Amino acid sequence: MEMGERGDGRALTIMAHILLKTGQVRQAQVYLDDQNLKADAEATYLTGLVHYRNGAHQKANQVWKPLLTQRSDNVRFHHIKQEVLKYYFEKAPYLGVN
Repeated sequence: MEMGERGDGRALTIMAHILLKTGQVRQAQVYLDDQNLKADAEATYLTGLVHYRNGAHQKANQVWKPLLTQRSDNVRFHHIKQEVLKYYFEKAPYLGVN
């Protein structure tokens, strides 16, 4: 959690990843609701996953589609876009959630 002192929200995103992987969707949403993460592409992707895990597939689509139109400025964002496309083509998002 010391990483959070930098103010970039990376620690919050990491915690959300961990919580989603362990099936703690509600707790992950708490971290993703932090205002520092609103412009972060990874947090946006994870927010879509939370919606998807809660059964709101249309809401997840609304969150994910804008990510596909943004320019990939780094490898991490490119990987996120690949995960979103994987959902659209294989219907198998992050963690193979059904």
